[in-house]
Amino acid sequence: MRKWTKRLERGALYLGAAILLIMMVNIVADVTMRSVLNRPITGTLEVTIYWWMVAITALGLWAAELKHDHIAVTLVTDRLSYSSRFVHAILVRAVTVAFMLALAWFGIQTAVEKSISGEFTGSAEIPIWPTRFFLPLAAVAFAILGILRLIRQLRTGRLEREATLDAEILQEQS
Repeated sequence: MRKWTKRLERGALYLGAAILLIMMVNIVADVTMRSVLNRPITGTLEVTIYWWMVAITALGLWAAELKHDHIAVTLVTDRLSYSSRFVHAILVRAVTVAFMLALAWFGIQTAVEKSISGEFTGSAEIPIWPTRFFLPLAAVAFAILGILRLIRQLRTGRLEREATLDAEILQEQS
């Protein structure tokens, strides 16, 4: 699982960098056109808000899960026994997966409704219904990864974070 997650991490990084670059070029071109020619690019604000920022947010949520970079406050759980921490980790992972699946379910329903109605921005008439699929797709990817990690935790009996750190240490030693 480690090899393909590294590939996914790299792909997410490149995709995120490409989106940020496109957004940056779009905004710089708009500011330049507004300043030099007094003619801004129509819809830059809407495209930035409804396309680029939504894509970066959805991608960031998923990429952080890939890299185990979500914030964890372990003030209480560090004081628990290993078996209690393991049970806690399983419960947290299961609740997170359930939440992501619910987010995906309701998000897909909204996305389908908005695609049928053909949602557009108010002023620039830019279609924004396709962006409604970004977050549900990221939630599905997050949930799939969570399910795979949950299965691995249950199979190995090890805490996910410790297993990941052990794998990284072994990789550095070889």
